[in-house]
Amino acid sequence: LKCARKTLRALKLRPDNVPVEGYYHETSQLTEYFLSIRTLQNLNQDRLPTVADLPEFQRLTQVLASPLFGILVPSERLLPLIKDPLTIALEKTFPDWTVPNLTASAHAIAREGQDISLVGLGAWMKNEVILAALRESIVLYAGFFLGAAKHPPKPRYIWHVDKELVERANLFIITFNRLMKEKIPRADPQNAQAYWEAGDQNFIIGRCVRLGGDDSVSPTRYYHWAIRRSHGNALMVHDFWHHEVWTTERYQSALMSGRGIQ
Repeated sequence: LKCARKTLRALKLRPDNVPVEGYYHETSQLTEYFLSIRTLQNLNQDRLPTVADLPEFQRLTQVLASPLFGILVPSERLLPLIKDPLTIALEKTFPDWTVPNLTASAHAIAREGQDISLVGLGAWMKNEVILAALRESIVLYAGFFLGAAKHPPKPRYIWHVDKELVERANLFIITFNRLMKEKIPRADPQNAQAYWEAGDQNFIIGRCVRLGGDDSVSPTRYYHWAIRRSHGNALMVHDFWHHEVWTTERYQSALMSGRGIQ
């Protein structure tokens, strides 16, 4: 956030007022960071001379160009532009956007390429719920296009994961730890319990992400994925078009109120 603030000050700009997507509505600092980065993402490279030597801008560039978020592609924007398998799938399949089509296409792209991003790992698993949750979590960086016994038995954690997926996941973890100075454990059988418990605490119902848009109509309509429960109470991905941007906050509010998409 400090890096984004200083870069904006150097450019004599204030954050734009745009819909706050993903989980960035949860705190005021996250919201400010989201709005600041969105503002910088809309600038072209003609503003680069003003901030090129700024350490804070260099740090932003380092983070946003990281393979944690996808593959770096050429761009005339001020900040780096990356694409993950789902972004590429959106481009390849437009306008035939459906959950099955995009999930299958993203999966094929992930297996063919060298992407180690979060979305790439989710695409590899060919699970639309996981894919939607991971894409929502990196929405700021992604290309737009009952009773128990007194002594319950100790759970046994079974590790059954594709070998190459594990290798790519560990490359992601190593890159993330080095970049963010964190200590996320390796993806291996010894850490199965830690990852199970972390995943069990992650609330993903209502996460909503705008994947792309269609400006061949007026007003422009936007294509979204959101996670909800089916009539059978299983997790599912709800895809829909709307002429307004639907954020996670808005979708979760609609779910809680029972209003649905208006």
